Amino acid sequence: MAAEVILILQEFFPTQERAGDPRQEPGFPALERVLAAAQHEPLGSDWRAALAQRHGSVQGAAALSSARIAARVFAGGDTAALAPGCWLATPVHYFAGLDSVHLHPAGLLRLSPEEQAALVGDFNREFADGAWRLWATGRRELLLSGVHSDAGGADPARWLGKPLERGPVGRAGASELRRLGVGLEMWLHEHPLNRAREAGGKLRVIGLWLWGSEPLRLSTEARRGSPVTLWGQDTVAEAIGQLSGWSHEAATPDGPGALRGDGIHVVLLPGTAGEGGVLDPLERCWLTPALAALRAGTLQTLELFAGAHAFRLRRLHLARFWRSRAPWREALA
Repeated sequence: MAAEVILILQEFFPTQERAGDPRQEPGFPALERVLAAAQHEPLGSDWRAALAQRHGSVQGAAALSSARIAARVFAGGDTAALAPGCWLATPVHYFAGLDSVHLHPAGLLRLSPEEQAALVGDFNREFADGAWRLWATGRRELLLSGVHSDAGGADPARWLGKPLERGPVGRAGASELRRLGVGLEMWLHEHPLNRAREAGGKLRVIGLWLWGSEPLRLSTEARRGSPVTLWGQDTVAEAIGQLSGWSHEAATPDGPGALRGDGIHVVLLPGTAGEGGVLDPLERCWLTPALAALRAGTLQTLELFAGAHAFRLRRLHLARFWRSRAPWREALA
């Protein structure tokens, strides 16, 4: 088994509040054991930034944004054609609630390569008179380049199923991005892509969520620590990994027993419908066997990135029997 396992819940940002009867809150004893015994570290930004700072090493990328790091890998090597501003562009689906607009719980959309190619080609023709250009990546996020600005939103996963207070561009001085966003929604409303998606029972693409413009802090010196293997798919994490010399496996394994060899194994666990859809497999397939491996000494370190928190657990921490177990929602909110 691996020396160190880092589990990352990619789209898990719970709140303190829970609708319904609190007595029916599902229990996750292994998760609550980890949360009680582990060393807790608040993440100042999203998990990608923390992962980059700890394990990334990209030549000449000390102050590059997530979007520009992704562009190095997914813009076909044509980064010289990128305008001064660069963003990750996630296709999203909103819906109107009683008094606000919500991001659909399944509203982060992954377009097929054919859908991406069609959307990119049409966008670059429609908006050819301006500074904007869209790039396909083959991943969930597309890339947008345009005017000189570092404005943009945060990781859209933070708003899944929640009301959008300020929309996908939430920073002052983003008037040009806001105008582009309005133009995109109008353009997409009758786009053939959406007619085809509706006919196939898929969610429509309402807009593009622009984010990833803030710089990450990466080391530019080669790291001499344990080798890193990334499991799963994420536009930014894959780009950091490729530029840092990590190994990559696109499929997410079924549990820690499938992670062979020493080194650091970073496992991306995608979100599924509802919190239980994320936490049930985390509890059953990962945390329960990982705790057993820690006790047996076959696993050295387990780390969990969940929402705005990181929890790092070693075997000696399991002796902290005096620590009371808080409900998982309270610990993770």
